[in-house]
Amino acid sequence: MGIMLISVMGCGHLKPKADLWLLYETELRHCKYVDLTHAFSPIIAVWPGFGNAVFKPAVAGANMPGYINKGEQFTYERHGFIATAYHLPTDQYGTQLDPPAHWNEYGATISDLPPTYGIRPLVVVDVHEKVAQDPGYHCSLDDIKAWEREHGT
Repeated sequence: MGIMLISVMGCGHLKPKADLWLLYETELRHCKYVDLTHAFSPIIAVWPGFGNAVFKPAVAGANMPGYINKGEQFTYERHGFIATAYHLPTDQYGTQLDPPAHWNEYGATISDLPPTYGIRPLVVVDVHEKVAQDPGYHCSLDDIKAWEREHGT
């Protein structure tokens, strides 16, 4: 009787388990992944007006008696780890989402935008040749219209 009850319960009355682990096991585990990450370094490309990032050893921000003094560098020998401090003169590195507030003082900030805002079909309007001729060049409406004539809307 117990076996029959289990069989009846397994006949579509319960939804199949659909979670991220199942998705990984059935669809993603055997995919080929290509890491397109650019290593972040002090010489990563950035608009010259901002200047380069500065990387240096991290130091303690507070005294921790018997462990480290404020301003002291962390070391493997004394603290069991090292860390890096980063000074980024801008947030404008690589591909990023610029919120409306970037260009308009009354625009939405990144915190105002829902996470799904960044999930959109995208295209690349390549203006690198124009930028090579004029480093201050910005993509224009004419560039977008030319792209649409070539590729459709």
